[in-house]
Amino acid sequence: MTYSEKLKDPRWQRCRLDTFERASWKCEECHIGTSTLTVHHVVYIKGRNPWEYRPDLLQCLCEPCHKHREELFRKITDSIKIALKEFPTERLVQCSKKLMSTAFDELK
Repeated sequence: MTYSEKLKDPRWQRCRLDTFERASWKCEECHIGTSTLTVHHVVYIKGRNPWEYRPDLLQCLCEPCHKHREELFRKITDSIKIALKEFPTERLVQCSKKLMSTAFDELK
């Protein structure tokens, strides 16, 4: 099943509506309810279906805030990759691993 097909799955549609309802149909970032809303996955976990995430890992965001959040995430991950490539010190590698480990521990 493609990702696009998964987004049409009734389980995702239910999860999506639950996320919107939990946020009172307003963006959790700007708190405006007039823009088109989307569901933002705080993190993607390889092999997990869109509807298999805990509610606290899903956020109701308007399209502009969602786009901004995705761009910010891309910039952060790009910066970490560049730092590791340009300055591959053992300390930086350890700090990066610790940062990622801590982030993923919170998902359990």
